[in-house]
Amino acid sequence: MNMSRFILLAGAAGLIAACSSPAEEGDTPDPPTMIPPGYLNGGVGQGGTGQQVGQAGTGGTGALPTGGTGGTATTPTGGTGGTAMATGGTGMGTGGTSSTIPTGTGNIIMHDAEGWVAGSTNGVGVQGSFYPFGDADSGGTTTVTLGDFAAAPTRVCVSGVASQVQMADYATYWGGGVGLNLADAGVGAAMGAGPWNRQSVTGFSFTISGTGVPPAGQLRFKATLVGDDDGFCTTAASGPNTFQFGALVKECWQGGAGTPPLGATSPLVALQWQVATVEAASTPFDFCIENLTAITSP
Repeated sequence: MNMSRFILLAGAAGLIAACSSPAEEGDTPDPPTMIPPGYLNGGVGQGGTGQQVGQAGTGGTGALPTGGTGGTATTPTGGTGGTAMATGGTGMGTGGTSSTIPTGTGNIIMHDAEGWVAGSTNGVGVQGSFYPFGDADSGGTTTVTLGDFAAAPTRVCVSGVASQVQMADYATYWGGGVGLNLADAGVGAAMGAGPWNRQSVTGFSFTISGTGVPPAGQLRFKATLVGDDDGFCTTAASGPNTFQFGALVKECWQGGAGTPPLGATSPLVALQWQVATVEAASTPFDFCIENLTAITSP
């Protein structure tokens, strides 16, 4: 073998070795999954919004079509070697467009098997998800578990243990419970819940039942506002409860003396049922909210 041929073969072997070595960055990661429409605070939002996602194949192009009113969709064309998929805006929360909430009839608030209240099931424009909340996110120890939504469309159950307040630190150990967003258009997680149009609604009624209703004074019914998660509250109890919005006040645990009531036009975001904490011990709870009904003026 002459020297020039040896050099040529050695160079080719080095080139093959360099191309076959693993990349420094490691394996190519899997593509991110699509976020389902209408989720908020762990709640499940629904379709009826016409949101679609087109995905192109290798060497092709993808399309992001916009569905029409009622959740129809146009199927995009995949590129060479790949396929495209469009997801229509179907599912719970039917009807309406991407920016409106459908309206049905009746004042009772009903949910589906996932805890989603569709606006088409009531006549007061309430649409959104039931969701758990608690002080564990701020350093507390409250645990909250929601019951089976599929058991009954007019009953929401919640159980858990509210924190014991340590060193009088109520800002950290404040409890938890279950809430309901009132105006979620269901168009995607980025939108979230907005202010609810009360229309002629002046308050709500509901029944508290169960074997673990919190002790007197520790169960609060609340309405949160835009930019005010503390909101306005009042004390609820086992059995039937009926509250006009004017009965909800700031810092209801102080008895409401000298505190302003909830205004007639305040922009509400959610209703909440909170188990409050005490310094003496933690508070176990296990109760249901039944037949939540909007009270309307004539």
